[in-house]
Amino acid sequence: MPDLLLEIGTEEIPAGYIQPGLKQMREAMQSLLQRERIDFEEINTYGSPRRLAILARGVAAFQRDADIEVMGPPKAAAYDKQGNPTKTAEGFARSQGTSVEDLMIKTMPKGEYLYVKKHIKGRPAMEILQESLPAMITGISFPKSMRWGNKQIRFARPIQWILALLDDKVIPFELDGIHSGKITYGHRFLAPSPISISQPEEYVQSMEKAFVIVDIDKRKDMIVAGIQGVQEGKNTEFRIQESEGRRQVGADLCVCPPDKQETENTEAQGEGLRDVSYEINNDLLDEVTCLVEYPVVLKGGFDEKYLSLPQDVVITSMCEHQRYFPVMNNNTLLPYFLVVANTNQSPDIVREGNERVLRARLSDAAFFWDSDRKVTLDERVEQQKGVVWQEKAGTLYEKTQRIEGIAEWIAEELNRQQETTPDPSIERREASTLDVGADLCVCPLKLDVGADLCVCPLKLEKSKASILNIEGVKRAAWLCKADLLTGMVGEFPTLQGIMGYHYASSAGEPEDVAMAIKEHYLPKSFDDNIPETLMGAIVSIADKIDSIVACFNVGLIPTGSEDPYALRRQAQGIINIILKQNLPINLFLLVEEACKCCHAQEGLTPEVMRFLKQRLEYAITTMGFAADTVVAVLEVDFRSPTDTLLRVKALEEIRKMPDVEPLSSSFKRVLNILRSEQVVKAEAVKESMLKEESEHKLYQSIQGIKETVEALVEKADYLETLRILAGLRGDIDNFFDNVMVMAEDAEIRGNRLALLESIARLFLRIADISLLRQSTP
Repeated sequence: MPDLLLEIGTEEIPAGYIQPGLKQMREAMQSLLQRERIDFEEINTYGSPRRLAILARGVAAFQRDADIEVMGPPKAAAYDKQGNPTKTAEGFARSQGTSVEDLMIKTMPKGEYLYVKKHIKGRPAMEILQESLPAMITGISFPKSMRWGNKQIRFARPIQWILALLDDKVIPFELDGIHSGKITYGHRFLAPSPISISQPEEYVQSMEKAFVIVDIDKRKDMIVAGIQGVQEGKNTEFRIQESEGRRQVGADLCVCPPDKQETENTEAQGEGLRDVSYEINNDLLDEVTCLVEYPVVLKGGFDEKYLSLPQDVVITSMCEHQRYFPVMNNNTLLPYFLVVANTNQSPDIVREGNERVLRARLSDAAFFWDSDRKVTLDERVEQQKGVVWQEKAGTLYEKTQRIEGIAEWIAEELNRQQETTPDPSIERREASTLDVGADLCVCPLKLDVGADLCVCPLKLEKSKASILNIEGVKRAAWLCKADLLTGMVGEFPTLQGIMGYHYASSAGEPEDVAMAIKEHYLPKSFDDNIPETLMGAIVSIADKIDSIVACFNVGLIPTGSEDPYALRRQAQGIINIILKQNLPINLFLLVEEACKCCHAQEGLTPEVMRFLKQRLEYAITTMGFAADTVVAVLEVDFRSPTDTLLRVKALEEIRKMPDVEPLSSSFKRVLNILRSEQVVKAEAVKESMLKEESEHKLYQSIQGIKETVEALVEKADYLETLRILAGLRGDIDNFFDNVMVMAEDAEIRGNRLALLESIARLFLRIADISLLRQSTP
């Protein structure tokens, strides 16, 4: 069976567009062939800055034949009362190339309809591809596309040629004046002449002869091998290990971009040489791979005087601006770099050109480093008064003030919890005013945060951290945005926070303050690292909750896919920090404090809490817990993320017991009765009014475990609590089997409802198990 080759030749495409473009081509080709009933064996994609190509192997020469049914008009319209065909029936038969006698009738949901069976003979694949490939090409989308000349089509960069072959035949089509053919072009400088491809199977090898490695993975491997081989004359054994986000390569030098500076010394196996492992950031490797067609790794150098700059500055200059690989040894930057050139010609000239460009970059960085330190960080904070953070939400200076206030409050709260143990009589008082109405708010403190939010009392665990330095936290918060006004961050925006650390250290600020400044932007994504220091975590949370509240306050709320201020990411960051640092932070009080510092409009807290609840639910669900388990816990209380996670873990474990599913059904019955609009409950259960043996037994069981449950909940031993509560299943079932809850006598009815309420109160300390999904039989 023949092979199919399609190559779109272009001007240089941005590196970040190539892989997504090839993915779209693969999906479009697969969809096309399947839709058109053209069998194939496999599809491979190839790409470089000047081409996107796809090679489908084992493509059938013809479509598969097909038997189809073509539906026609309703029977009522096709035949008259005497059963004679009408013009409608005759017209349908004529349009399908058949006679009225061959029409058949099928019963459909909406009635009887005429239809005709047809056998469709497969057309040549060449015809189908000729008709379909132009639309497939124009259907590829990019973040930004362009028109050129007088062309009407849009593409990432101007299309220069189209190579389209099915076996040894050109698939003839025209795309806005560009005709397909069998001609392609090699490397722009090393092999610029036209190349004729006779067969698709020759493509990869022919392009390699023309100094174009179209296989992206092979180019990547060549770059890694080139990095390994750059240390000429050294008998070093190399090893490559794949790990998340990076490749680890053993060598005598370390090639490592920012935040990937892990070096490991091991004993050499020959002639006293050290075997040092180093890492290559895969993001940089992927980008460089898509910037070249014929990679050649060269080693360059720079003046050692630039090593006096902060290492982050030099590495960022190399990685982000020049796409160089820095060279490290024992976590120490060396005055060398590795550059991936797109040619093997004139390596000395290429090296010197890259050294000259880097020298200019580092010279600018040295200037910024010196000039920025002439202005103190406190003066930078004062300059923030003239910088708008958000048009409706004030200046950067005002945001800094808010961050300081929120961070101070968080630190004081954590210190308060460290110094004192919460009084159970206050935090977990008897819920005598339990409200189990439509929204099932079970908060004895009756805090109003919106109809659909439950704000049950929060039991805060004693922090394991030492007493925080409040003034240090305030200082870190005050200076955390100061580096945004420096020349260095203006030139290298990704160094925000990092330069704050270096400038603070240079100015003599305490190390914990400087580190908090550096860490407060973390995490930058869902799976990014969180701040390692508690001070950094506090400032990070303060910054993020302020951004959320300030934006919500002026109506900048994420909707659908729109989230221009990355508020979802910041909310997720808050949740992740609290969970991973195990911080006993009350989200409700945190939001209230942020609203106070922001002078927010009344009623904003419930909206922000709903937003945080969604992020907490997402975070815990992605840990692998069942979605209904998470929902059941969050509907009861989610103000403490750490406590919420403990209850989720306990409920997930207890669900393995056979009694839990029927208990969930019984509890749902309890809540449905209590939610009835006509329910009038007694204030407390009166034992003297219990008439049936089943209700006596249930009451005694509840009284027998009540104190134990309270004690276990106070210790956050939710698993044992649930085990004890699960033991009520038999008594609850017997109660419903033998007792009429809605008795005619109002006092007896109210007493029985109060008994059900006492059951609900026990379970709702942990979760609303009525929300657990029932397994299908």
